[in-house]
Amino acid sequence: MSRLTAIASHAMMGAAIGLGFAFVATRSPNFGVTPALLSLPPFRLFDFALTSATGFAIVAALLGLALSEAEER
Repeated sequence: MSRLTAIASHAMMGAAIGLGFAFVATRSPNFGVTPALLSLPPFRLFDFALTSATGFAIVAALLGLALSEAEER
């Protein structure tokens, strides 16, 4: 598998985990994320899900890059 494919697959896994995190965080009343987000008028639940997916994807892509660099050595 090429390095670019490995980094892309890590980013996709991170995005999926970020969406899962956003789903659990907004659907569970134990965390209190939904009332906090609804108190912000311009910020919607979709924005939270998109931000979570993007953040997790970036971190996972960087982790994939670090793992591929370490694997080469």
